[in-house]
Amino acid sequence: MANNNNARDDTHQCEKCLPAFCCNYFAFGIDEPENRKDYESLLWKLAHEKVSIYVYRNQWYIMIHTRCNFLTPDNKCGIYENRPYLCKEHSVENCEYTGDDYGFSDHFKSYDDLLEYIKENPEDVGTLKFALEKIINEKEETIEETPTFEIKFIVQIGVWGEELDSKTQDNLNKIGRTNKVHHNGVLYKYLAGKYNSLTEAEFRKSEVAQSGFSDAFIYAEKDGERISVKEAVRLLNN
Repeated sequence: MANNNNARDDTHQCEKCLPAFCCNYFAFGIDEPENRKDYESLLWKLAHEKVSIYVYRNQWYIMIHTRCNFLTPDNKCGIYENRPYLCKEHSVENCEYTGDDYGFSDHFKSYDDLLEYIKENPEDVGTLKFALEKIINEKEETIEETPTFEIKFIVQIGVWGEELDSKTQDNLNKIGRTNKVHHNGVLYKYLAGKYNSLTEAEFRKSEVAQSGFSDAFIYAEKDGERISVKEAVRLLNN
């Protein structure tokens, strides 16, 4: 994103994207997995925080979710005139602001996502199906031994009435993907999504805070009932 003091060569769309989605990760190509060792290597990578893997035009990529050191506090580029060519060539016509998975044929955001792909796409995995059964079975055995419940981490932006002032509404529009839930009387909670992991929720909270909602916070639910974040993490780790 450009600093307002510099000449721009993109569109006003960047001005709307205050979270600076494209400046909060980098990705690079990796070899398509061909054997059990390859898949286990990808599963190992996905076991780490702020890592995902996606497929785009039959090419596999690993994505590292981390903030660019040159982003200014207001999410503008501090080296815009001398930014790398990858930044200059990034298209604003089909970018992160317009959708979650723009053009990805697959996006594995967690360890479980890749396991699910292996189980549901035996034709793609081919001869690896039997070689990977041990991985899948071990995971399923762990799940069977664990009490079944659903844990969600929710990012709450704030609580307001039915009518919002123009500044608050504009900032909510810039965040994108928000919803409001009736809270109490004439008040509504405004949320920025529910997530399966605390890491995902923290990443989303940072985007919200960068858009002007510094009081945003995370709370947790177990099967729809509110619990502390600490308790939710404990349950997931057991």
